[in-house]
Amino acid sequence: MEDDLEQLRIQPWQMLRRGLKLVGVDSSVQQRRGEQMNVDFFKSFFGPHPNQCSSVWNDLLIVRKIVPAQLANLLGFFMALHFLRCYPRSEKVRSALFGNIELKKARTLSWYWVDAISKLYAFKIFWPDHFVTTFVASVDGSHKKSNETRHPTLKKDPKLFSFKHHCAGFNVQIVLHCFESKIMDVFVSRGGENDMGNVLRSNLLNKIPPGKRCITDGGYDGHYDKLSGYNQFDSEQMMWFKKRIKARHETVNKRFSDYDVLMEKFTHAREKFPQCLTAVAVLVQYGLEDTDPKSAMPLFEA
Repeated sequence: MEDDLEQLRIQPWQMLRRGLKLVGVDSSVQQRRGEQMNVDFFKSFFGPHPNQCSSVWNDLLIVRKIVPAQLANLLGFFMALHFLRCYPRSEKVRSALFGNIELKKARTLSWYWVDAISKLYAFKIFWPDHFVTTFVASVDGSHKKSNETRHPTLKKDPKLFSFKHHCAGFNVQIVLHCFESKIMDVFVSRGGENDMGNVLRSNLLNKIPPGKRCITDGGYDGHYDKLSGYNQFDSEQMMWFKKRIKARHETVNKRFSDYDVLMEKFTHAREKFPQCLTAVAVLVQYGLEDTDPKSAMPLFEA
């Protein structure tokens, strides 16, 4: 049985070649180009580096066994990655890109593998059992756009309305470890919720151990025993430290924003957005954990 599973393992170089071939870059073109150009093209279509895609695939089928061996489908895996990275709203465009696959099959495969990737969240994104330092994490929120939903009496639903984008949306909260390359929590609520409301809804305050604190920006007021933002009485060293932590968090925010499913207006059913968000969080976490010199993108030290 284990030998059968090992046959499903895909190496990074195989992931690179097969992914590019699927989107029309044949072997002769790949050979003319340098490795870095091939990798850049791959990332523009699928998001993560082939090294990280290989790790995700192997974890799904061999390590965590989330996807049964009989359902192993590399086409579906690549279609899900492309959906998250480029968010093609037209299923016809997606079908044409991947060999004119039948529309219903394209839809089914894409969502199956997006769901499978999101299930790695439980293994990759969690709170550590203990902390050594007083400052344990940074927390930040960002707004994403979505289609307007029908309201019985109003033109726009105020509970969904994002004042940042002036349309319906979501408020996404990301919690990042202060000293490790680790996303600890991701939470999403409706666009009308402010950052402090997200903290309360996500039960973040109860997750922070007594005597520990999270670093925030200016959008968070109160609960100063657990949250620490700008303080004019901080020492110069503490101000510098908080500035570095916030800049580090912005780097992670940028990696999330590389996925168009989060940056473009979300036109699918609202209940599918958390699934897409957790799948992107998993892919970003694989990138943070990567130690291969060719593909690693480590966060700078605080």
